[in-house]
Amino acid sequence: MLLIENLDTDWLFRRDEEGRFREGVSLPHSPFVSDLDGNEHWFGTCEYIRSMKVDSQFLGMQIVLRLGGAMQRTTVYLDGEWVGEHKGGFLPFEIDLSRYTIIGETHELRVEISNRWDPDIPPGKRFEELDFCWYGGLYRDAALVAYPESRIESNLRGGECEQGGVLVQTLALEASKALLKVTVLAKLKIGEKSSDLGLRVSVGRSGRESPQFEGFYPRSDWREGPGGGFEFEFEIENPRLWSVSRPHLYDCRVDLVRVGNSQVDSVRTRFGIRRIGFSRSEGFTLNGERLQLRGVNRHQEYPYVGYAVPPAAQYRDAVRIKEAGFDYVRLSHYPQCSSFLDAC
Repeated sequence: MLLIENLDTDWLFRRDEEGRFREGVSLPHSPFVSDLDGNEHWFGTCEYIRSMKVDSQFLGMQIVLRLGGAMQRTTVYLDGEWVGEHKGGFLPFEIDLSRYTIIGETHELRVEISNRWDPDIPPGKRFEELDFCWYGGLYRDAALVAYPESRIESNLRGGECEQGGVLVQTLALEASKALLKVTVLAKLKIGEKSSDLGLRVSVGRSGRESPQFEGFYPRSDWREGPGGGFEFEFEIENPRLWSVSRPHLYDCRVDLVRVGNSQVDSVRTRFGIRRIGFSRSEGFTLNGERLQLRGVNRHQEYPYVGYAVPPAAQYRDAVRIKEAGFDYVRLSHYPQCSSFLDAC
């Protein structure tokens, strides 16, 4: 099973012009206190340092550092040794630490981040030419993640699947049934006997205990799709449709299991069943009914803390937008936090 250890607390922090580290820094974090109009934006390099112990339960697994957002050129060191880097500040990413860690030992993790302008990194314009700020620092969460050798692949590792390697699509929709396709991006351990593995898929209304569909697919029944994932199709009877006024959701749980029913990995994702249409005569339709869309722009920043916005404030933004009477959000110029998308 996937193991996650939270690394949001107990960091030391300093900017490149400062000699001493500040203690007790927690994430999300901004390297400077911003003003309200963006005139006093700080640019430079900052460092985050903390100790990190690799637990014995991580033995035999792939160990990675997962950073939810770091603005915008990041270099990672373990015990003073370079282990990886990443360019880009708006998406989560992972750095593989497997070759550098020792089970049971404490390591020093150092993350160096520069938010200076780089023409090769989005947004690609100088700050003076933009109508928004990009701030800096470790402005989202951090975690130590251990993957089993056979697993449902992470959505940070390529391929066309989203939401942790599971993508749910509605292929056809009638009043009495919906045809769904589930695509699973699975990675198998080298030498693993494929006949020993299977995928168990269950789908039901979110918050309900009993699923509406359950299916088990042995490795021999896996059909590989064009994006590299394995595809399965099935029907849901009498689906409850998602709409802006009644956002009915379903849960899809996919388990990777071995013969004997021992669970290797598991992923759960939420989705809605709906029909969207758009035409010159009817405009925008949702589930066959015309809908006058009301939208709003949203940036992922708050006064003074910049991008370092915790999940509770992300949720509050979504609630306020909905209560104000809006049905959709334009996410401005960049991918925004998964906490905000989940709230939506």
